[in-house]
Amino acid sequence: MAQEQQTFEISEGEAKTVRQEGGQEEKLERMRALAKQIQTLSYQYYVLDDPTVSDAQWDALYDELCRLEEETGVVLPDSPTRKVGGEPLAAFEPYRHRAR
Repeated sequence: MAQEQQTFEISEGEAKTVRQEGGQEEKLERMRALAKQIQTLSYQYYVLDDPTVSDAQWDALYDELCRLEEETGVVLPDSPTRKVGGEPLAAFEPYRHRAR
């Protein structure tokens, strides 16, 4: 039996079509909470150089977010799974390349 598809409004005005399943809204809310938490933890780790959780704890949160994205078919616009890198630490000195 085919499942009905619905459109849910995802943050920043982006709409995504996802399958309507039991608990879909709860999964999307959990994904938003995980994205925010992972972004905060990443900032503490990479920018402030002051991690507040272990690597294993961070990995578990990230893996849960990946699993929920796979289950729902939704990747939030600000999802950490879409981001590569972060802001450099202030301890790094700028390097100026010579012009050719």
